[in-house]
Amino acid sequence: MKTLIAELERATEGSRAMSKAVAIAAGWIHQPEVNHNFKWRCPRGHDRPHSAVPDYTESLDAALTLVPEGAYWAVRVSMSKFAGVVTPLGCVVKDCVANTPALALCIASLKGQAMKDAARCT
Repeated sequence: MKTLIAELERATEGSRAMSKAVAIAAGWIHQPEVNHNFKWRCPRGHDRPHSAVPDYTESLDAALTLVPEGAYWAVRVSMSKFAGVVTPLGCVVKDCVANTPALALCIASLKGQAMKDAARCT
């Protein structure tokens, strides 16, 4: 996860490849179907397979879906970049700086997930 976050912090803009990496970190599963078409299953696993993952690193709307339900989030301008903040369930992840709002929010969400996974927040 640290390598992905560092890549997002260095990126000048989002890309499909980075969005796929973010999706995998968020729990999406890439699996082959019978006819050898690859499909994606979302972390909830209740819906039909998807042919692609959301454009997490290119769309603020898509990046917002990474924020846990009930968590506070914000993106603000910080110098010539953007800073993302997410507070998921007892964690405070702030000042995740990137070149676009979507990248900043992806970074903040992934850092919040990593903190939660490491049990450093409730």
